[in-house]
Order: sequence, then C-alpha cells, then structure tokens
Amino acid sequence: PGGRAGDSPAPRRLSTASSSCAPSPIPPQRAGSQGPAAAAAGAGERGLTRTSSADLASSRLPRRPSRDNLAPASRQREASGGPSAAAAALPTSARALVLTFELGEPRIPKQNRQQRERCQYWGPEPIPAEHLHSMKDTWKQCVDERVFKAMFSDKMEEQLAALQSWKFKVQEQSCSIEHVLDLLLKWLTYLLMNANTQIWKAIVEVLGCILSQVEASGCQLSEREAQILMPNLLERSGHNIAAIRESMEVLLRHVLAVHPRLRILPMLLQGLLSKNKRSVACAMRCLAEAQDRQLAAALVRSQKDVTLILKAADDKDADVRKSAVQVLASLA
Repeated sequence: PGGRAGDSPAPRRLSTASSSCAPSPIPPQRAGSQGPAAAAAGAGERGLTRTSSADLASSRLPRRPSRDNLAPASRQREASGGPSAAAAALPTSARALVLTFELGEPRIPKQNRQQRERCQYWGPEPIPAEHLHSMKDTWKQCVDERVFKAMFSDKMEEQLAALQSWKFKVQEQSCSIEHVLDLLLKWLTYLLMNANTQIWKAIVEVLGCILSQVEASGCQLSEREAQILMPNLLERSGHNIAAIRESMEVLLRHVLAVHPRLRILPMLLQGLLSKNKRSVACAMRCLAEAQDRQLAAALVRSQKDVTLILKAADDKDADVRKSAVQVLASLA
C-alpha cells in the first residue's frame, strides 16, 4: 500500500498454519507478470525482506508432476481396482493407447479353419512365413485397422497397448472370443518369440485370463488350440527369469484342466526332448502333475516313453533328475 506506480505488488504473506504444511504447487506465471526475483527486489525496497524470502523459497520448490508423468507404481497405488488397476502396470504411452473395438467374424468358420490347418506347424521353432501371412490376413477380417497395426507393430508400446486391449476384451462378460480363440492363441504364441520381458509378462496375463474364462465356462480347448499352445508354453517355460518360469507352469496347469490329459501326453513327451534343461524339467513336472490312472497306464504300455523318463533320471541336471524320479515314483 502506498507504493509508487510501476512498483511490483507486495508478495502474499504465509500464515503460521500454512507454513507447517507441504506447499502447494506454484501455478505457471501469466504473460506479462513479474518473476520471483523482480518481486523480491520490489519487496526489498519496502522493507519486507522476511516475507519475500519465504516467497523465494516457495518458488524454488519443484513443481508437482502431472498425473501422466507419474511412475507406473504410483499410478498403481492410485488405482482403485478393475481395468484401471490393470492398466496402471503399463507405461504411460501404452495406457493412453488402450483400444476399444468390435470383434468381427472371419470369413472361414472356426471348425473349417482348424480342419484345414490341423497339420500346420506353429512353433516353438520359427513359424513359416506363409503361415504368419495367413494368420494376418484372417485377423484383418476380425479387427479394425488401428487394432491390427498395434497387434503386429514393431514398437513395444503399441504391442503392450494391443495386449492390454485384448485383456479387457477377454474380461468383458458380454464378449465371446470362442470363434477366434485359435487365432488369438496363434498371435500370443507368436509374440512369445519377442525377447522383451514386459511383452512376456503381458502375454502371460492375457493367457491367464483366457484359460480362466475357458475353465470357468466349463468349455475345453480344441485339439488344434492345444497343439498351438502347449508346445510353445513348454519350450518357453525355460525362461531365464524365475518369475516367468513359474507363471508358465501355472498356465500349463490351467491347460491340464481344459483339455483331456491323454491328448496332452504326446506334447509333454515331446517337451522332454528340448535342448533347454529348464524346459525339460518343467515338462517333467507337468507330466507328474498330469498323472492319473489312465495316463499312467498309457505311459507304462509304451516302452519308448518309459525309457525316455529313465534316461532323464540319470541326467546331469539336478532339477531334471528330481522331476524324473517323481514321475517314476508315480508310475510304481
């Protein structure tokens, strides 16, 4: 009060109560307004050094980051559950790209498609280019262009967004994915060839949702769907990260609940031939988990299969030996 024309306005005094709390974020300066240094200079001329020092101190406080810049862990703490909690695990760019879409019908019905592709190879070794091309052509009939591009993008953020979008789609009570389940399993196992850990974790989450929904509905995987999924899960269960290996074993136990065990047996025995000892040990544990009277009888009738397990019991790898002994004990 009483200042000369052109002087800076006197800074606001901080009360005793407000000084004990965390200072609020400082809004950006309006065009034409004076900065903190100019305000301090004007205040010094009026002998208000103490108040202007407090103002300067508050001006040096870091700005509170916007919600979009918060770390995923902070976003997850803020989430209250449901889709927002699941989305919190993704990077900010991926969360912004979660897509909603309508799921169309392929031109070739599922039963005809699976009959035609019953001998088509789908992993765990590299998938032939013509098979990949056929899958992509079929997906173009089912989803719109933006979803298709995200599903087959080379960018990790877009792949994560596609995976998260499919997770929400699977969780929708009103949505049936049964008519494209074989295609969805193809896409997910194709992505397992990606070495990125975040992609792997997102794939495991989507597969967990799919298998849980299949089991809860009392349905079963078709023979073709099991052929797509099981060999890839068994081979990738040898991942060098323990948490991913454990997640893969959980998925394999889910498959045992949604497909006849006798039909899974040849796939498990094939998994014992993997070059990855961790994958062999996982396949052996899954074989022990699948043991019932029928499966044990089928194993005992095949001398070749029993010899394979006996050979594994003498393997140099301790985990393989332990798992093989467990299987042999269940056969005794």
